[in-house]
Amino acid sequence: ASLRVAVERGFNSIAFPALGAGVGGLSVEDVAEVMTRVIAGSPSPKLVALIARDSAALKAMEVGVRRALNTSGEECSLDIFKTPS
Repeated sequence: ASLRVAVERGFNSIAFPALGAGVGGLSVEDVAEVMTRVIAGSPSPKLVALIARDSAALKAMEVGVRRALNTSGEECSLDIFKTPS
């Protein structure tokens, strides 16, 4: 529903944490894979950011995204933005 609302309201971007990971008991890798499949199959803003809580979650998220997109690396460029410490 969030992607649909973002498109309807004309948002250029939207961000999501790893929904269901951590307290929800799911792995960040699996969550990122499912989220990527949903994003790829839905109308969405130009930029959809998946937010990782730390470097380990970021690595797991990248694995899940690449698995969902069925790519190993060279064919897919993931933009990674880090906040200053």
